[in-house]
This record gives sequence, C-alpha cells and structure tokens, in this order.
Amino acid sequence: MGNTVIVANWKSNIGRTEADVWLQKFHEASAKDAFSQKEVIICPPFTVLAFLAEWIKKSGLPISLGAQNISRSEERRVGKE
Repeated sequence: MGNTVIVANWKSNIGRTEADVWLQKFHEASAKDAFSQKEVIICPPFTVLAFLAEWIKKSGLPISLGAQNISRSEERRVGKE
C-alpha cells in the first residue's frame, strides 16, 4: 500500500494569523514524526499562499501547496465592463 495523502482545503477560512498558528502546531507534530509516511498538501486561499510558501521553505516542513481557481460565484473583474 502507498503513502497516506492528507489534503487540507482551507478555502477562505484561514488568514495569515491562523495560518501561522497552524504551521507552528504542524511543525511541533512533525518533529515528533507524526507525519512520517504521509504526504501533506495544503490548498490555502490566495491571500496567504506566498506567506505559507515562505514559511514552509524556511522551516523545511514536509508540506506541498496546492491552489484552486474555481468558484460558484460569477467572475468579477475590477475596471472591466
């Protein structure tokens, strides 16, 4: 059997402060080998994507990032008519 894959789709529910807290807790858990043999992928809102990428790179956390570009809402373009 292959590795376990855990995907967390944060949608728009987590801002930078919450993401920082989550990453710190994940870092503590991963230090205890709680995520060995598991692939973790986070799909955060665009507003924290760069922050997470930097945090993950600096800390060496075993996390991949994903993103989505779909929504039920109509597309809105600022400045376009």
